Amino acid sequence: LAYTINVPVSDIVTSGPGLSFVTFPEAILLMPASQLWAILFFFMMIVLGLGSTFAMVHMITTSILDQWPHLRKSEWKVTFGVAMTGFILGIPQTCPGGIYVFTLLEKHTVSWNILLLGFFEVIVLSWVFGFEKTFDLVSEMGIKIYSGLKKFYWKPILIVIAPIYSFGIFVFILTGASPTQFRDYVFPLWADVLGWLFGAVTLV
Repeated sequence: LAYTINVPVSDIVTSGPGLSFVTFPEAILLMPASQLWAILFFFMMIVLGLGSTFAMVHMITTSILDQWPHLRKSEWKVTFGVAMTGFILGIPQTCPGGIYVFTLLEKHTVSWNILLLGFFEVIVLSWVFGFEKTFDLVSEMGIKIYSGLKKFYWKPILIVIAPIYSFGIFVFILTGASPTQFRDYVFPLWADVLGWLFGAVTLV
């Protein structure tokens, strides 16, 4: 694509939604049987989007139903309510300034806080609840793990390596933090603070 339109590769390859919805489609147009590849590419995007959506909606509805078991008889209503709430909250991202909302959410809700969540999950399972108890529950689920693999691989990974690496990457992200930016637009400080609050809410 860079060769065809005579620009440097660095000007073509970008991250974020532009890569999926601008760069890839333009590159697909240059391929033989481009219509076939376009259908396959966008079908893959739809399947990925639906798969992620199902997982997120199911996670929220399961949490609600576990907390309030009396709602289980109205599970479809809970699911519908969660889906509609997500739909309504997503509407601002379809407006003219939606890409800025998306950029702010993407930077602050699927980066540093995910690492912290992973760090705390590993700490709770390995140190607080206990490594042996965790693997007893895994065995109860019918998952067979050889004792040698458990002792020499999973134990050091879950007790030492995973917490150190995840927390280290979190610190690395914080030390390299910069104001949120979309193309040439740098977000004002109040918007970045709002983004950090969004990230904190997901942790809470």
